[in-house]
Amino acid sequence: MIRLASALLALLALSSAALAQTRPLPPGEIRANGDITFGNTLKLGKREGTKTVITPDTLRILGPGSTGDASTFDVSSPEGRALPLARTLRERVRNWTEFGPGGACEGNAVADTAAFQAAFAAGGRFTLKCSQPILLNAGAVATKWVHIEAERQAAPIKLTAAFPQNGDVLTLRPAPTYDGSKSFGWRVAGLKVDPQVNGRGRHGIVVDLTAGDGVQLTGLAVEHNQVGDVIAQADGFLAMGAAALRFIPHPSQADQFYVSTVRQNYFVGGPGFTDGSGNVAPGGGFYARRLGDSFHFDENWVKGYGRGIDVEYVAGAANATIHRNNLTTSGGAIRAKGMFRGSILDNQIELFTAWTGDADQALVVLEDSDGVVIDLNNISANLGANTANLTCDGISLKGTSTRIDIRSGNRNLVNSALGRVHLRTAAGVSQVTWHPGQRIENPVNTVSTRAASVLATSIATPGSVRGLWFPLTLANGWVNQTTGGATYEGISAMISPDGRVSLRGNVVPGTQDAGTIITTLPAGDLRPAKTMRVFPKQAQPAAAGAFPNGGYLPIGVQIAPTGELVLTYPLVTQAAVSFDDTSYNPTAQ
Repeated sequence: MIRLASALLALLALSSAALAQTRPLPPGEIRANGDITFGNTLKLGKREGTKTVITPDTLRILGPGSTGDASTFDVSSPEGRALPLARTLRERVRNWTEFGPGGACEGNAVADTAAFQAAFAAGGRFTLKCSQPILLNAGAVATKWVHIEAERQAAPIKLTAAFPQNGDVLTLRPAPTYDGSKSFGWRVAGLKVDPQVNGRGRHGIVVDLTAGDGVQLTGLAVEHNQVGDVIAQADGFLAMGAAALRFIPHPSQADQFYVSTVRQNYFVGGPGFTDGSGNVAPGGGFYARRLGDSFHFDENWVKGYGRGIDVEYVAGAANATIHRNNLTTSGGAIRAKGMFRGSILDNQIELFTAWTGDADQALVVLEDSDGVVIDLNNISANLGANTANLTCDGISLKGTSTRIDIRSGNRNLVNSALGRVHLRTAAGVSQVTWHPGQRIENPVNTVSTRAASVLATSIATPGSVRGLWFPLTLANGWVNQTTGGATYEGISAMISPDGRVSLRGNVVPGTQDAGTIITTLPAGDLRPAKTMRVFPKQAQPAAAGAFPNGGYLPIGVQIAPTGELVLTYPLVTQAAVSFDDTSYNPTAQ
């Protein structure tokens, strides 16, 4: 212990000439807890077993003969691992890409643009850090793996007047690998893009997989970004010229872009445009074609022009989600083509402004989709002034869409007085289920007065939708019963969610002969696989014997696979026939 104290005193004596005043120190000692001290004046470190750990307040490596070489120094990670200090410092410097000093991030658009482009061209993991807005005359392209997060959204990227109309702020364009490997784990987070003038530039963020064959991107995360804004001006939008986020696929290669997430962004979509060369820049919040499996668009807030999300999937791409978004764009909320085993859940979907979309004038459009669940959405298609250009349909199903499950948690508001419907289906659509219990509303005179109302639909093939009652057209002199006040309704049919078909309503016979066709069911799931027999009831007048007070007797009706309801036996009276509580299983063998 005495030798150690003497060595420390000698070390201090050598450095004492550099002090302003020479002062004596108390005797050195190693205390019971291991502290190496000179009284209570100075603590140099601690003795730990056979090691001496010196912990000065400040460590400075100075002097003409010093290189400041820290290559052999180690630092401890939070997990307790020893890491080379040089590597740790190098990674830390890379992580923080500071624009400036010397022009960049100091109001110099030329310097800012060069620094921004260089940072993305280098690739790797880094964080953009700036004390004031980054001014860009042009966008940047990343061809190497990149993982960027901006430190401050309060210092946004601002596009200058020199920014080109066809310019994109940030383009991710992975270089082809040609060995079957995938570009994995790219990330863009925290950017704030301010066009400054409505319509400046083209897209905010672009994912471009056209660099060559063999390009695949998976595990991409685009999150916590802002492109555009809503401000107090004529139309309220400050947007890029086209879509805030766009995916550009390879023209022939399928299954390039999958298992990726777009979440918690704020996008204000631009209207889109066609440039002088005839190239179309689509508008809206997110525009993508040829998406693959497990693509998730969740928890985003999308406003502006065009559709909030306009996407198409490659054949068989499964498990896409569109969940918990706020979509209030002027051209509809969602258009999805080729969605397979996906879900549209818990979205706030509204139309506040004049419609600026395409001919598919509906908030939710599904085309050629299979196995999609739609539930817990607020689908409000008439929230502005009560005029024709501020309303649209709720849900539109097109093409060969099938097995679409529209569940009871939705709220649906349209203006049927202006010809709009809650549900519209095309001729090729099949096996749609509309669950009971959904809230159905229509404006009454003004949008401030709303009331629960009758569901408005336009169904091209009635037998294709389960859960809805469809009126049937009678034949051969049979008519719906009109006497008896409001207690009777005409004949109609419904496919229950479980596939069973129910009939209801009262009719008055016309022709009463056996073999008479009463009505014909529409094509689709209403028709049985083989001939079925049901037994509606016919009213019987009061008579002596079995019916002293009147009553009902079953009559035989056959239902053919071609849909005809045929009288099995002749009737002896023209008393009304009730089809209430009549049902059958169309798939029974």
